Amino acid sequence: MQHVTRRLFSVLLIFTLAACSQLPRTETATLLGMDGVPCVGEVENPPGAALETSDPALLKQAMGASEKGGVCAAKVFQIEKSVRVYRVWDSSKSYTQLGRWWALTKPVGPKDAYRKDYAICPSWSALDHLVACDIKPGTAIAMGPTQSAACEDGIYPKTGLNQVFIPNNAAVKQIFVENCRDEGVWP
Repeated sequence: MQHVTRRLFSVLLIFTLAACSQLPRTETATLLGMDGVPCVGEVENPPGAALETSDPALLKQAMGASEKGGVCAAKVFQIEKSVRVYRVWDSSKSYTQLGRWWALTKPVGPKDAYRKDYAICPSWSALDHLVACDIKPGTAIAMGPTQSAACEDGIYPKTGLNQVFIPNNAAVKQIFVENCRDEGVWP
């Protein structure tokens, strides 16, 4: 009787393993940056209504190679309904208030942690003021996880936190945000 039970168990085990080997495998692809180095995290979708689209020129502006800043990898989305975004900027450079790099969540301090989370070199921005705006419907944006940045105080590593790249250009009065509200000194 024991011999029959073992044999039955062995047959069931073989059938189970054979059946499992026929199931489709779900492998998570590693997200690679433009230089072929793996990114951290995934590209998120913006909240609300947005359509994924193609814009190689916008991707090229947003994506940076390892240790150069920007985003590691990205997708382009066309915003259908306004989306609230936040920007910490350098108040000594007023022209940067409506710059290109934004976050979907309201930033919290401390400043050094935020700088590390988004790989922002001290020479790029004092990060001392906050503004909140809505992305205008119809605007194409790029989003992706943070790329590493080599700064004078060391290397800020890649992170899984997504940044929003909006192609604002104040010099030519090309601004894709509206309903802005000065949130004051930050943090």
